[in-house]
Amino acid sequence: MDSDEILPIVKGSLRLVGNSEDKVISSIINAAIQSTKNAIGSDDEFYNREDVKFIFYQAVVQLSVNNYLSRSASSDTAQFNTKFGYNSMVLDLKATYALYESEKSNE
Repeated sequence: MDSDEILPIVKGSLRLVGNSEDKVISSIINAAIQSTKNAIGSDDEFYNREDVKFIFYQAVVQLSVNNYLSRSASSDTAQFNTKFGYNSMVLDLKATYALYESEKSNE
């Protein structure tokens, strides 16, 4: 999975037309992929499993959209962490990753 594959979904979620923000969004997506993998585990083979890839994909899209909307370094209004769905997906994937690692070590 790379940013080119996810870019149209993130742009659609943000209701963006045109490509003026594509480099910024691609960078945010790449950071979301890496951050999510860092939270779960580093084995790329895991993320291609049928029971994992769609949850991982959705987590990356959700984090990317949230990070795009909250990308200001400072603000005059309070910002709230609204990543409940993302955190839930990461916790689910962490449990699945632990089982995956356990099964792999038993082979």
